[in-house]
Amino acid sequence: MKQDEIDRFLKKIEKSAQDVPVPEKLRPEQMMKKLEGLEQEQKQDEKPNHYNRRKWSRPAEFGVLAAAALVTILAAVQIQNAYITVEPGKKGETATEAAMPEDANTETEAETEAEGAIEEAENPEAKKYAAKSYQEIYQKIKLYGDANYMDGGIVESPTGANPAEGEAMAGGGTTTGSAMREESAGSSQMTQMEKETAIANTTSKEFSDTNVQVEGVDEGDIVKTDGAYLYIMSFDSGRIQIVEANGSNPKKRGVISDTSTTRESRSIQEFYINGDRLSVIRQAYVPYEEDDRVKSYYQDQGVEDIGGMRAIYSYAYPAKSITYLETYDISDRDNPKLLGTITQDGTYKSSRRVDDDIYLFTIYYANHFQDVKRTESYIPAVNGTVLPYDSIYIPEQVDGAGYTVISSVNMKNPSKTTSQKAVVADGDQFYVSGSNIYIGSTRYDGRASQYDYTELIKLSYKNGRITFQAHGNVDGYLNDQFSLDEYQGKLRLVSTLSHNNGSSTNSLLVLDENLKVIGEIEDLAPGEQIYSARFMGDTGYFVTFRNMDPLFSVDLKDPKNPKILGELKITGFSEYLHPYDENLLLGIGREISPDTGNFKGLKLSMFDISNPKDVREIRKTVEKSYESSPAWDNHKAVAISSGKRVIGFAVEEYDKVSREWKYNYVVYSYDKNQGFKQVLSYELQDDYNYENVRGLYIGQYFYVVESRRVTVFDMKKFVQAGQVKY
Repeated sequence: MKQDEIDRFLKKIEKSAQDVPVPEKLRPEQMMKKLEGLEQEQKQDEKPNHYNRRKWSRPAEFGVLAAAALVTILAAVQIQNAYITVEPGKKGETATEAAMPEDANTETEAETEAEGAIEEAENPEAKKYAAKSYQEIYQKIKLYGDANYMDGGIVESPTGANPAEGEAMAGGGTTTGSAMREESAGSSQMTQMEKETAIANTTSKEFSDTNVQVEGVDEGDIVKTDGAYLYIMSFDSGRIQIVEANGSNPKKRGVISDTSTTRESRSIQEFYINGDRLSVIRQAYVPYEEDDRVKSYYQDQGVEDIGGMRAIYSYAYPAKSITYLETYDISDRDNPKLLGTITQDGTYKSSRRVDDDIYLFTIYYANHFQDVKRTESYIPAVNGTVLPYDSIYIPEQVDGAGYTVISSVNMKNPSKTTSQKAVVADGDQFYVSGSNIYIGSTRYDGRASQYDYTELIKLSYKNGRITFQAHGNVDGYLNDQFSLDEYQGKLRLVSTLSHNNGSSTNSLLVLDENLKVIGEIEDLAPGEQIYSARFMGDTGYFVTFRNMDPLFSVDLKDPKNPKILGELKITGFSEYLHPYDENLLLGIGREISPDTGNFKGLKLSMFDISNPKDVREIRKTVEKSYESSPAWDNHKAVAISSGKRVIGFAVEEYDKVSREWKYNYVVYSYDKNQGFKQVLSYELQDDYNYENVRGLYIGQYFYVVESRRVTVFDMKKFVQAGQVKY
């Protein structure tokens, strides 16, 4: 950042607080010295960024990011602790609580602690890692904060992420307005189901499900159907529109809007449907300048000009992240009714639904922790109450002040949580099997020859009850959730290892129930990195890439002795692998020139995996004008049915004749004799957010769903049959 920009920011802050008594170390001239020191430290301690590693991505707006980073740094050096004291075991009003519906209920702390004691009694590992006091948690995260940040604080960025490892919001759109058990399967029962998960998703059902990783474990999305109605998240209006499918004549029905107050605005992230219940996940950013705790704190300090200090505080701390889960009764599709709401501190990261239970994952960062008694300043809250210390688990090595917060909510009792836990680790990958939750957190150690590793946390779940099971570390980083898979109680994973000499290698690991490595294959594909993976029963498949695309097949029958069965080298690489049927594996990715490394177009591949020792690419098609697709990064953006013979997704196309960008939704059929055939290319009308377009089928009709309209096609010839706007 240029010097004149820094000066301008500092002058603005100085003007806002010129009449406010400020400690010497917080004055602008002192802050400048700290900033200059940080700049030197940053040059010596840069971390690798594996999340922007793909060279075909569009350039980031680095100037904007630099400005945001300055605001974050200023926050760390200027603002003191601004929280009211909350004694352990007692409840204090928070910004979260103030925004909750008046009729919201929560379990009492005594109930929560009693449940935690029962769960811990069932699992000795829980006692080992459960915090013994708030003091223990405070000391762990403050030790990290003192070593890595100024003035003992971890700053939450506008998106709620750690500024050192920032993450974009999952959804978008500012919203306004108002709202017009069966026991989960155990691991032994789920193993065969997991083997056929994706295959089951592609069979000839009468209507589409969300494309999920594990059969029976639903994933939130922005469009869903129950076979009679479509439920559609509209990014530009922040609503969920209900549309009656009605064959070729879709009709608008009810609308679910936002219930937020003037203190905050909530954006939809994802939602679930289950019978006559719809649960929507919203992200709220409550401005700190609206927070009564700020005013209360400075009044306690004897500061008369509250406005000046609040101006500094709001300028440096734009907002606090809160995640809401709102559940509606949609038995009357014209008039949805809000049944209950729960709140959870932190930025929304992921979720799952099993039967009636929703499991919600958020990432929470402590802002300031200069006083152990101010538990709300460093302990996350659920439904307005900070978690009991014995519901928080501390790994052996704490590498940050971030928490992964997990709660479960039954859709039939949506105003209270069934269980809530937190782990002092900020997860970036989430995999949920039929009985366990796995959280992966990427870590770095610049002093080591192999400097990235993944911290793994395992929790079991059953009927909404969450229990800590194990903790472990593995070398390398995970590409995505498909890099993890549980089978017969063992966890299989593939990872990429970065070395300090600039090289990379890849590994396949098998871990036991306690996350201890029992089998491994190391040093695979030197100089390459993993781009996609899929596990199918006793066999695993994964793709690495440099200029050629090796598709590896691995025999996992003996967990302690995994073996490479085959290695198929083809041009380009697959970003997403999907079992099309028992003997076919679909790949969606990019074609790359093996000579120049240049991008040549979007590629569809069909692999014959009937003999894992001899995997063959039997069909492929390359669309040279297609420059990008959300199918590469989001499996839920793909509609696949081998029974219906459809493979659908949105694409970004560059017309070399008109020199214009176009956005289309395309559908391919696949036949073993004809290969891939494009049966639909529909130009999107709401092209500004083509990443959020979904395709789905009900009976003989295929529906392309955009933010403002649904277009219907007869699947016999894929001709347009109807449309509704909303």
